[in-house]
This record gives sequence, structure tokens and C-alpha cells, in this order.
Amino acid sequence: MKHFFTLVCIVLGSQALFAQSPGNALHFDGSGDHVSCPIPAVFTNLASNDFTVETWVKPGAFGTTRIFFAQQSSSVYTSILLNASGVPYIYISTGGSTIGLNTTTTLPAGQWSHLAVTWDASAGQTQMYINGVLQTLASGGSTSGGPNGLMAIGSKTDGTQNLNGSLDEFRIWQDVRTACEINATMHHTLNGNEAGLVHYYNFDQGTAGGANAGATSLPDLTGAATGTLNNFALNGASSNWIASDLVITGTGETPLSSSSTLSICQGDTIVFAGNPVFAGGIYTDTLSSSSGCDSVHTLTLSVNPVSTHSITATTCDLYNFNGDILSAAGIYYDTLVSAAGCDSIVELTLTVNSVDVSVSQSGHVLTANATGATYQWLNCQTSTPLAGATSATYTAVFNGQFAVLVTQNGCTDTSACFTVNTVGVNEAGIPELNVYPNPAQDFITISDQAGTLLNSVSLSDMQGRVLLLRNDLTLPAQLNVQSLPGGVYLLTVSTPNGKSTRRILKM
Repeated sequence: MKHFFTLVCIVLGSQALFAQSPGNALHFDGSGDHVSCPIPAVFTNLASNDFTVETWVKPGAFGTTRIFFAQQSSSVYTSILLNASGVPYIYISTGGSTIGLNTTTTLPAGQWSHLAVTWDASAGQTQMYINGVLQTLASGGSTSGGPNGLMAIGSKTDGTQNLNGSLDEFRIWQDVRTACEINATMHHTLNGNEAGLVHYYNFDQGTAGGANAGATSLPDLTGAATGTLNNFALNGASSNWIASDLVITGTGETPLSSSSTLSICQGDTIVFAGNPVFAGGIYTDTLSSSSGCDSVHTLTLSVNPVSTHSITATTCDLYNFNGDILSAAGIYYDTLVSAAGCDSIVELTLTVNSVDVSVSQSGHVLTANATGATYQWLNCQTSTPLAGATSATYTAVFNGQFAVLVTQNGCTDTSACFTVNTVGVNEAGIPELNVYPNPAQDFITISDQAGTLLNSVSLSDMQGRVLLLRNDLTLPAQLNVQSLPGGVYLLTVSTPNGKSTRRILKM
């Protein structure tokens, strides 16, 4: 039996479904609040070094404010700025060229937005993503600088143009992140050991909205650029560590590849990547998420065999084959399910040995027709075996009903009962015998009128047991019955012309 299954793979580059606690964020009040840090090495040579800067920002009020500013010298710096309308700007100066670009997108006040800026040094190209979507950039704007050898978060390096709003999950990478990679991690917190990550600030310090006078450091969880908080009140709901309401759905980078293993039964087929698959092996499928990220799924498929077992059986009557009662010889099949869930086929070759219990009757002579068998004749009226009656032919010595128990081909069965009522009647060709006295007490005399020769004379009880047997008599003859108990006996006289049986009553 063939089955078809469809293997459904989930694109692993998509967002998880369950929100997790985002921890804390840092609120800037726009009046001098900023974080100063040692300048990361990735910003010291922008003519050669690629980078990606990303963060979540929740603007409060707009002005010309800085999200971050890193300045190696007056000619080597980079910055992300929000103008008075909430439009993000990028500034990069490599020492040989200066780039100023802005988007046409306005960030909403009071809402979290994700910003990511990439710099490809060899191409001299920068890109901006807002909430994971690549932006169209236009030339515009200029910037002033501040002290060298510093990085500031929430202001310029001189502590001016302060941000009014909150920041969370600030990251610096030493490579150009792709749209797929940005989308894969933007809603996740990081472990801090991700490839290419050189500085990571998760802002999970202090007590949200509490008295945090001692919590004046912003730890760098990956590098050595720990920041120092400047001019923060560090108490209450602003200018302080606050509870973040950013939606975080996971931890670590979402894998862009996945694998699974599957076992099927021989003869089954699955559908993988839109194609039927039935052979064991390794298969791959490339999927795309809504963010355009390719995700490769690898399937390792194994095929469990379907086993076939053959058995033979012999029965005399009926055979129970897994619940089916069989009575005829033949070949039968049954399908079972193994522990591995696969079909196991059982083939039964059944032989049914029959017993021939037919009987031929001629008067009081019964003959079993079975050959190559053993026999036991039975008295049907008493349900007992007849002593010594174990040949194929039984000659009844008294009237009654008789059957034969036949054992043939290893099986035993009993015939129907046959009625005998001719015992005691002279058979044709035997002259009339005289038997007297009847009833008898001491002797029985046998005589005739034709001088008949005798073969034998026997006297049996009603169970067929021979009590007296004489082969040396001539007519007239006498039998001594003095020692026999009273009852009915059968006297059988055998001559060359046949047999004659009489009932004798012993007194």
C-alpha cells in the first residue's frame, strides 16, 4: 500500500511569534543627557573599514539631535542625525570624501523605530534601513564636529545636539549587514558572541524608573567601549533607566538554515519542495521569507523496509489466522504494522487434512472406507469403545448402533452411527439349526437335519466379548454354560455356508 505525505517546512528567517521581556531602555531628556565612549576601532579608518550601526529609537520631541556620533579626527567621522521634522540623516567622512544623505521617511514620535546604517568602504556606499526596509537616500545636509577620539550616544562628541527620546539595543558590526541579516536579528536580543559583532549595548542596567545614582555606566557586552552617562537625573521616568516597551521576540540570531530527519516506509512517498520523494537520501529546499531572506532546509530521509514473513500450517478442521477462521486449504495474506510503523506482510500456506469417515454396510458387517488409518469401533448407545474392534471391518454380534473413530493423516474424526438389526437371523444358504433348551441352565445343544459341518461355535455377551469358542465340535454338539451368570448371550455358529447367530437366555 502506498501513502503520500506532504512535508511542510517553516521559513526560519521569519519572526518568532511569542513576545519576551525587552528589559530596560535609556531615556534622554534632550537637555545635556548623553553617553560618551572610547571610539571603536571600526570607526578609526573609514576609508578601509566596513561597518553597520543599528539601534531602536523612540523620539520624544524633534529638533536637530544626534543618535550617535563617532569622531576619530576632524576629517574622519560618522553620525546619524534626526532633523527637526524627524527625518534621519547619515554623515560619513573618510578623510578623503564626505557623504551626507537623508531619507524621505519621517520617524513617528512616541513610537519605536529600528534604524540600521551600513557602510561599504571599498564601494564608498552607505545604505539605511528603517524597520528592516531599505530606504531611498538623497544628498543633503552638513555637520559640525566635536572632540576627537570619542564616540557619543545621544549627542555629538562635545555633548551638544542632545537626543530627546529613548534608545535600546545599540549594536556596531564590522561588516556590511544584509537586509536578510538585519531582519533576522532586529527583533531579538543578542548573545554578544555573534560573528561580526564588535560592540553591543543592551541598556539593561539600573532599576527601571528608580533611584539609579550609582548606575552611571553603559556596559559594552562585546567590546571594550563601555560608555559613561553624563548629565542624567537617574531618578524617575525621564533622564533615567526606564522599562522598555519594545517588542522583543527572541534571543540570538535567527538561523537561516534548518534541518530535519524523517523516516518513511518502503512504498510510501512524501512531497518535498513540491516534488514526490520516495528514496532515502539528503534533500535541500531553498525558501524565501517575507523579508526576502533565503532559508535552506535540509531533509535527511530514511526508508524503512516492508518485511514479508512466510509460515506454513496444517490443521484437521479450522485455523485461526489473526482473527480470521479458515477452513479451506490455500495461501492467505495478512498485513501487520511493525514498531517502526511500516507494514509487515505475513503469507500463510495452509493445509487442511481431512478424515474419511464414510462407512459401507452389508447387513451386520460394517466397513470403514478410510485407508492408511487406524480404527476404533464404538457402541453409539453407550458411547463406549468395543473391545478388540480395531480393524477396518466390524461384524456386529448384537443388534444396535455403531460408529467408527478414524485416525488418518494425523487427524481424528468419528463417523455417523449405523443401525444393525439383523443379528440372530439365519443367513441364506444355512440349513435350519436347532438350539435348545432356550432358556438354558447347564448345557446348550446344537443340532440340524442335514449333517452340517461346523467351522466354529462361539458364545459372546451383549458387549461383543467372546466368552466361549469351540473349533472342534461336530453336530449334534453341546456347550457347557454352567459357569456363566444369568443373562442374554449371543450364540454364533459358523459353517462353510455362512453364519447364524441366536440369542440365548441363561437362567
